[in-house]
Amino acid sequence: MLANCLEEMERNKEAILTDEQAVTMLAPYLAATPLAFAPLMSAILSGYERRCAKVGREPDRELLGPILKIFKKLEDGGG
Repeated sequence: MLANCLEEMERNKEAILTDEQAVTMLAPYLAATPLAFAPLMSAILSGYERRCAKVGREPDRELLGPILKIFKKLEDGGG
């Protein structure tokens, strides 16, 4: 939510930092209960990727790597 507000104020770099903090904080919860936290993490990642594109930078693949593995596992039917 905060990242969305920052984006509305055209403070995208700050919004990106907020997204990265949210991903870091929620990652352990997503790992423990992926089905419960996947929708929230998906929304955060969507905003994060959009904001990164706005400022012309690549998303942090090191940060996203473990998260994307969890999403891949969910896609493959593992939960």
